[in-house]
Amino acid sequence: MIKFFRHIRRSLINDNKMGKYIKYAIGEIILVVIGILIALQINNWNENKKNEAKLKTYILEFRNDLKLNLLIFEDEQKRAKARINNNTNLLKTKDFSAIPVDSLEKLIETFYINFDTKNFVYESFKNSQITEFGKYDSIVNNMQVYYIWVYSELSDYVKQHNNTVDLADNYWRYEQTDYEFSYGNDAETHYQTEQERKTKLISLIQNAKTRNILKIDNRKKKQYLGRIDQLIELTQGNINLINKTLELDD
Repeated sequence: MIKFFRHIRRSLINDNKMGKYIKYAIGEIILVVIGILIALQINNWNENKKNEAKLKTYILEFRNDLKLNLLIFEDEQKRAKARINNNTNLLKTKDFSAIPVDSLEKLIETFYINFDTKNFVYESFKNSQITEFGKYDSIVNNMQVYYIWVYSELSDYVKQHNNTVDLADNYWRYEQTDYEFSYGNDAETHYQTEQERKTKLISLIQNAKTRNILKIDNRKKKQYLGRIDQLIELTQGNINLINKTLELDD
């Protein structure tokens, strides 16, 4: 092919047909440019296909993370509801005589929220340098919102909640000086008798400060439940969108 074009050029020059030669040269340049553009287009198409395949892999991994998170959130939901129920029952109780002192001691405890989601895929995705998302644009946008805003907001709330739990724990450990805790030790380690411990603990439970600690813990866990409910809905919505886009079964 190159020899063919070279022969045409030589013939035009030899025949002193400069006008035709110039037109031919321009045509040849245009053909070269078109060839380059086609090559670039093919290269871009190949790169886009590779990126799409890579992006699909990230989205499938995101879906796996979401499914794991859904299980975590549902478990968190159950635990928070159980703690709220325990606190509420204790606050409603008027007669503590039938409840053993060690059981009462466990009932007044406030507990951390152990919020921990799986986000293995997001850090890897951020480093992928993929900037064109095509039909996956909505999914990628949701993933960014999920990890940058929703996840971090709930993490901040959990820290605030757990700081409140620390304050409650400090009260029982270091501020109140009436009741001697068991902390899993046997009766021989107690200076106070079991009846003395029970009497003092009941008195503390009936105290406004203790009741306020339990009520604040309830309020914060109810707020947490509200956020978890929203996150469960958001997580399931993202799973549904991925399933629909990729035509997957749940």
